[in-house]
Amino acid sequence: MEYKEKPEFLYHGSPHRGIEELEPRAKSHRDPAEGAQVFATQEMGLAAIFMTEKVAESGLHDRIPYAIIAEPREDFIKNDKGGHIYVLPSDGFVCDPEKGLREYEWTSKSPVRPVKTMEYNSALDAMIENGVQVYFIEPKTLQEIRQAKDMGLSILQRLESENQKRGVSIEELR
Repeated sequence: MEYKEKPEFLYHGSPHRGIEELEPRAKSHRDPAEGAQVFATQEMGLAAIFMTEKVAESGLHDRIPYAIIAEPREDFIKNDKGGHIYVLPSDGFVCDPEKGLREYEWTSKSPVRPVKTMEYNSALDAMIENGVQVYFIEPKTLQEIRQAKDMGLSILQRLESENQKRGVSIEELR
């Protein structure tokens, strides 16, 4: 799924509810030198990942989104408060295909007012419903994934995802 044109709308996931205007934030994991920005994506699943701060790693393997959570499944579910996915007009957003999630990540240096808000009671359910392959792992496995030459793909392929456990939105990472 490559995007040749800017989509009309983008999505921004957040555990924070009731945001009337998204303000650019300086905190960036992809490039601290970029300055304050609002991040968004054209993929609901990728936006859903950002409804929780408990995701240790995330990304795409062959265009299939995944999220890695390095805490016990039961603890995560007990503390999962959900959040919102904000639908944003794409005006003012730009995509740098050399950074972050590449063609799936858009940024704006200006504040953005959502045109619609979707509420989810569970970030985990939102991720799974939107096709994200979710993995609950031990901290030791997280270190192995971070050190793997293939971005952890071979390790994740051996694990059972939450999707497989539930029998919902199962995609094989490749």
